[in-house]
Amino acid sequence: MRVLALVPARIGSKRLPKKNIKTLFGKPLIAWTIEAAKKSKYIDEIVVSTDDAEIAKIAKKYGAEIPFIRPAEISGDDALSIDVAIHALSHLPKFDWLVFLQPTSPLRSVIDIDNIFEFCQNYKASSAVSVYKLDSHDSDLTLDPNLIYQIDKDFRLNYVVKSFFDENSKKDLSNMHSLNGSIYLAKTDWLTKHKTFIDKDTIGFVMPKKRSVDIDTIEDWNFVEKTVEGLNG
Repeated sequence: MRVLALVPARIGSKRLPKKNIKTLFGKPLIAWTIEAAKKSKYIDEIVVSTDDAEIAKIAKKYGAEIPFIRPAEISGDDALSIDVAIHALSHLPKFDWLVFLQPTSPLRSVIDIDNIFEFCQNYKASSAVSVYKLDSHDSDLTLDPNLIYQIDKDFRLNYVVKSFFDENSKKDLSNMHSLNGSIYLAKTDWLTKHKTFIDKDTIGFVMPKKRSVDIDTIEDWNFVEKTVEGLNG
C-alpha cells in the first residue's frame, strides 16, 4: 500500500494574506502539517501543490516534495480541492491512497492522521473525512449549515438539509457533526472515478473539537495562537 499525502497551498488568500506561510510559533503555518505527515507510519510521500515559488521553497525546507507547480486555472479563489487532487494524481506515479491535508489545520496531530487510516481500514471504506461533533456552544449554528452531517450506525455521513435548521428553533445536536477541513482520505482509484471526497458511502472520522480549527480569519489565527501557547506553556 502506497500512500500520498497531498498538501494544497496556494499563495492567494483574501481574508488572511499569505496565511499558508505566516509564522506560527517560530515556523511557517505549512510546516505544521508537513511535520505531522512526516511522523505518520502510513504516509510514503508528501507533496505540496502550490502556485508559488516562495511556498515551494519553504515546503522543500521542511521535507515535502514539489514535483510540479500548480496551474493558475486551479489556483484561484474558486478552485476546488478535488480538482487539485486529481491534477496531482495525474502528474505522479501510482499511489493506492491519497490523504489530503490542508495547512490551515495546524492543530491536527499525527495521531489523527494515523487513526483515520486505521478507521477506514477497519470499516472497509473507500473514503473518510474528518468531522467534529457539535455541542451546545454551536447551537446558534453560525457555521456554514452546508457542512453539517449526521453519522449513521455504520459511520456513513448523511447530509442535513439547511431547511432543518430554518424550521427548528431548538436544534437537536446529539448527532450533528461538521466537516472540519482537516483530513480527507480516499483510495486513489475511487477518487479518480467519483471525482469527489464525499459520497453516500464516505464515513465520518470524529476528531476532538479542540483540534478541528480551520484557519480562515484573523480570529481563527488568534485562537490557534492561544491554543498553541497553552500547550507549550
